[in-house]
Amino acid sequence: MKVLLFLAQGFETMEASVFVDIMGWAGVDAVTCALRKTVTSTFGVSVNAELLLDDVCIDDYDALAIPGGFEEYSFYEDAFSEQAVKLINDFNARAR
Repeated sequence: MKVLLFLAQGFETMEASVFVDIMGWAGVDAVTCALRKTVTSTFGVSVNAELLLDDVCIDDYDALAIPGGFEEYSFYEDAFSEQAVKLINDFNARAR
């Protein structure tokens, strides 16, 4: 199984780490993507995404996971961007 993990600016560090940790234990391949190469979490942790959102081919993934975040760290600007909404709708249309 392969899961796409979308990291929005201001994502919640603990939520993202739980996804990666649990999926790793289960042998699930988690691939990070974001609107920009480097995103910063609510606690100031910078992460380099493996893929830019524009380069994602959703047919390569079985599921989409999106850790939450906080408005004051610009989470909603990324999470509700046209590109992110399209990604969610495309996964939904394919019943993934």
